[in-house]
Amino acid sequence: MGFYLNGTGAYSLFQLDYSLTYFADKSDIMKELVPILELKNPAENDGKR
Repeated sequence: MGFYLNGTGAYSLFQLDYSLTYFADKSDIMKELVPILELKNPAENDGKR
């Protein structure tokens, strides 16, 4: 994604980018949440899945 200048062309580019789906990397959040969730379910963590 580049930079935008004032003008109709820039606004059209902004609208195009805004309408697209995007990817959010949540791997850092998952690294923190998975261990917490595993601690809350000790019965599932004993290898009997």
